[in-house]
Amino acid sequence: MAAERPTTYAVWDVLQHAELGDVRPWPYVERRRLLLEVLAAARPPIQPVPATDALTVAAEWYTSLQPQGIEGIVAKPAWSAYRPARIWRKVRHAETVDLPRAPRMGANGYCSVARTMPTNADQASGGTVRL
Repeated sequence: MAAERPTTYAVWDVLQHAELGDVRPWPYVERRRLLLEVLAAARPPIQPVPATDALTVAAEWYTSLQPQGIEGIVAKPAWSAYRPARIWRKVRHAETVDLPRAPRMGANGYCSVARTMPTNADQASGGTVRL
């Protein structure tokens, strides 16, 4: 199966360590250093996600990786401890919007799901939505 469907396991972060325990309170740069130590002997398909603190390198990745299907880049504060809430920013080639879903029952008895999309004016006022 591996030959038919090659897979890569990209490792983003380390949160727990066998000897050091919970490392979530550590700053991201320290968790990243630990991640690279843990994966030092690893070979593909297991690999750490590429990271840089150089703006020019990040800009090059943002541009050059899009044709490979990479949707964008993630920016994390170097000093940040891990938190379940998102404190990092995803910079995408195309922004997406999380939309509320509203079930509708049709005359034929089938249920469909409508997604509502705010208009530009509604985004500012919190008013009505169009379907």
